[in-house]
Amino acid sequence: MNSTLYSTTRVLEHLPRIPFKVSIDLTYRCNNDCRHCWVRLAPQSQNELSTKEIIDIVDQARALGCREWAISGGEPMLRPDFYEIFDYITRNSKIYSLNTNGTLITPKIARLMKERKGMKMVALYGASKEVYEEVSRTPGSWDAAMRGFRLLQEAGAGFVVQVIPMAANYHEYDAMISLAKELSPNYRIGAPWLYLSADGDEEKNREIRAQRLPAKLAVELDPPQVDSPDNGAHACGIVYNGNIYQSCIEARRDFYIDPYGRMTFCSFIRDPELMYDLRQGSLQQAWDEFIPSLKEKTAGGREYTQNCGSCDYRSDCRWCGVYGYLEHGRHSAKVEYLCQVARESRTYKQDWVKNHRRYFSLAGL
Repeated sequence: MNSTLYSTTRVLEHLPRIPFKVSIDLTYRCNNDCRHCWVRLAPQSQNELSTKEIIDIVDQARALGCREWAISGGEPMLRPDFYEIFDYITRNSKIYSLNTNGTLITPKIARLMKERKGMKMVALYGASKEVYEEVSRTPGSWDAAMRGFRLLQEAGAGFVVQVIPMAANYHEYDAMISLAKELSPNYRIGAPWLYLSADGDEEKNREIRAQRLPAKLAVELDPPQVDSPDNGAHACGIVYNGNIYQSCIEARRDFYIDPYGRMTFCSFIRDPELMYDLRQGSLQQAWDEFIPSLKEKTAGGREYTQNCGSCDYRSDCRWCGVYGYLEHGRHSAKVEYLCQVARESRTYKQDWVKNHRRYFSLAGL
């Protein structure tokens, strides 16, 4: 008996705009007071999302298609409901990542982290107690972090040691790498340049500036991808038709939620004008209507065109409007430190081509 199968086809002019990933900060509070931290706020929990509100947001995100989660803070384990939230988020997620300083890990949390396969990144601020606590400015934090690493090892929960280089600990950099290798088969280097404080506190910003490594060293620690098709250029920060975030918003398939239920398109955004209050509306409305509407709200204007927009080093630069806002309170502002990094990045790429690229001739060609 023969049967005929029929199918219908449709031509789509635009692919569906479906979000796949959520980045969420469960709190901006932290039990450390690290010298380099740009996000930590004073120890308070007023107005943070409740457990129930977070679970509702997770359900809404899953309904939209989100299957990947990036969980961070502050120190997310500072919340007494962390275990419940982490369990709920990761239970039906395809993949997740977790950022923590490791000091509040318990045997129970370690066992759950072993059960839920994902990327657990645990920060390392020094190779010795003295230097670690010079960075964290918290007595006892070294011992607490080493205990957290040990609990993860004992539980068999694989993790990544995230080495965080800065001025205060760079003299121990090689020792930090050695320690990271002892703690785990996997380690990575955190961003070697630092961004200024989210709350604009000048005292914090002076400390962060003091912890910035020289631009040449920052590029050596995180070199550009010279052999990539785009020659190491970065998608973030590409400005289209003078609108600083238009290309970023159109390309994104992820979004960010802060501890107070405000949603936007990037975890570095701190401008309240670019954030949607989920307590006053739905995640679907934020994704479908609010975030696309932001494309027209942040034109670079003369400040951008006369500086970053016309700079010869633009293709080598890590600049983005979010960093301009953190540095100067303006999305179009240039960041001099990133200008220095861009110049060093250009030099690095030129030297790489000179010393690594080889040319051959064949049949006279």
